[in-house]
Amino acid sequence: MIKITDYAEIGGDLEVFAFAADRLNIDGVDVVVIHNEKILNKFDSEKWHVNAIMHKTPIPNTYELIIRERPEDPLQLILCHEAIHLSQFVRGDLTLDMERKIFTWKGQTFPSDYDYQWRPWEREAFNGQGAILRAYRRSKRPKCR
Repeated sequence: MIKITDYAEIGGDLEVFAFAADRLNIDGVDVVVIHNEKILNKFDSEKWHVNAIMHKTPIPNTYELIIRERPEDPLQLILCHEAIHLSQFVRGDLTLDMERKIFTWKGQTFPSDYDYQWRPWEREAFNGQGAILRAYRRSKRPKCR
């Protein structure tokens, strides 16, 4: 189980994030959710608009999810996507140097201007986000007798 502190006041939609984390076997971490457009804008480019960023904080087992107040994509889908990134951080496959805007994926470094669609960690997140969201929605359907 993870602990989520919702400073962004997202509310009930964070249930899908907790569901995704559980499905991804993430346990014993704290996630702080905030809005910070200024940081997100630093990671934007002409080709893509960043809706959210997940990163490890200096506090042990603590991660920060920075999300736009008005994201362009559906919030639940973004949260499933970011839960996959949380899994990547917890596994040690992904790190992010926020100051230098450098990602490290399985030991290989990538600058933040590396083409978004070819980032291997993004490909993994995009490939898995839909299945998690569908499983979440199925879990919320009333059971037929």
